[in-house]
Amino acid sequence: MDSLIEAWNTAPQMAKVHPTSLELSRVLVSLHKRSNPKVTALAKKAGIRL
Repeated sequence: MDSLIEAWNTAPQMAKVHPTSLELSRVLVSLHKRSNPKVTALAKKAGIRL
């Protein structure tokens, strides 16, 4: 998750469209959507509905 956050901070345009980034974000959200505020913030950046 730390690497994904770093990717969003470094290159948000790339993280938003990269397939691996999107899939990892979806998996994290599906597993931890309410238990982790970092995941919630990533979901909002990626445009994933909770």
